[in-house]
Amino acid sequence: AGDIKTGSISLSGDLSSGDITLNSGDVIDTTGGSIDISADYGTAGSVTLTAVGDIRATDISLSGDDVGYINLNSGGAIDTTGGSIDTGSKGSGSVTLTAEGNIIVISNKSETNARCAKIKKNFFEGNKNGL
Repeated sequence: AGDIKTGSISLSGDLSSGDITLNSGDVIDTTGGSIDISADYGTAGSVTLTAVGDIRATDISLSGDDVGYINLNSGGAIDTTGGSIDTGSKGSGSVTLTAEGNIIVISNKSETNARCAKIKKNFFEGNKNGL
């Protein structure tokens, strides 16, 4: 029913890893670290962040032979300024960003890897150095 503020969250395994799911009645803020799920030889899990308010996140990464999905669902805005959303693996998963407010994706990195990206609502994308 309140805010969720995190540092880094990491799951890893040899053949598989679990999922990370955060649900907030207000704001989710993971800018204090990264969210990383990896599997050395198998399937990495998925990340789902759902907030009634805003979602602020920096780096969210999935890696493995096959990966799940990244879903960010916000009743407010989504802001991933300064980070990246990466499902760059052999079997890349999908990325879905859904917000009632604006969606801001500004990355310091030259590319964001995803086989399929679905963006719903107002969207702004740019590079910090090239706006």
